Amino acid sequence: MEPMGEDEAGELVGRALKGDQDAIEILRERREEGKRIAAEAILEAEPLMEILRQRGLVRSSLTDLPGPPAYRDSVPLLLEWFRSAKAEGLKTALAGTLGWTWGGTVGAEVYQSLRRALTETSTDGELRWALGMAVAGAAGPEHADDVLEMARDPRLGIARGRMIVALVQMGRVGLGSDIVDLLNDPATTVEVAEALGTLRYEPATERLRELVHHGTDLEREAAKEALVRIKG
Repeated sequence: MEPMGEDEAGELVGRALKGDQDAIEILRERREEGKRIAAEAILEAEPLMEILRQRGLVRSSLTDLPGPPAYRDSVPLLLEWFRSAKAEGLKTALAGTLGWTWGGTVGAEVYQSLRRALTETSTDGELRWALGMAVAGAAGPEHADDVLEMARDPRLGIARGRMIVALVQMGRVGLGSDIVDLLNDPATTVEVAEALGTLRYEPATERLRELVHHGTDLEREAAKEALVRIKG
């Protein structure tokens, strides 16, 4: 059996996130290889970790950082490491760390760096998922049009659903009519159904009823909950 590479591991994680039982089973069987890939990321991150320890910002891992305001001054350093990281696990961890709304020029630089990385990621796996979460977290109302464009971009795979969630959180005016057609796109169906329910978007009622009868288990459940919300 060929050793598992980061691209293969990422693709398997992406499938597992979508409920693919075959991918979940493979990841279980090849757990040791997953640990090896994680270890490579930890080794690459150690110099960065030492700098953050010296600044009093981290105790054990990149997920152990305090709230965003405390490490605002370290954002340029984190961005530099994010751009140069070779291990996908390290890039994934840094994306999550950077995925906040910072505001001002720092916020704009973070958003653009994360967005660029998302569009350049070719594997529908853990890194793309993490980048989708991070971009959605870093986006502000001023990015609403751009986020909607990403939600419609089929190249962004599993990250697209996170854009729908971000648009709801922004309170974008007219969002229901902007996204209702994406109810028919399997990559965004669940998130769009949930969004339409949150928005109580009545024009989607008939399409949601159809989804209750013809969708996957997750899609049917999301459509049912959306209809309950719309009916009030």
